[in-house]
Amino acid sequence: MSIVAELLGIPLEQLVNADPLTQEHAERVRQLTGITLDLAKYDYFLDPSAD
Repeated sequence: MSIVAELLGIPLEQLVNADPLTQEHAERVRQLTGITLDLAKYDYFLDPSAD
């Protein structure tokens, strides 16, 4: 989960809410995974409590 906290720029202990992903986050996701997120079409959230 620490890479996710780093991606969002949130300290790991504060990663408790469903946070929306920004264009910067989407670009980092693309760099790390090769997956392109379409922020114009969809809203993406990171929920650390989701399975």
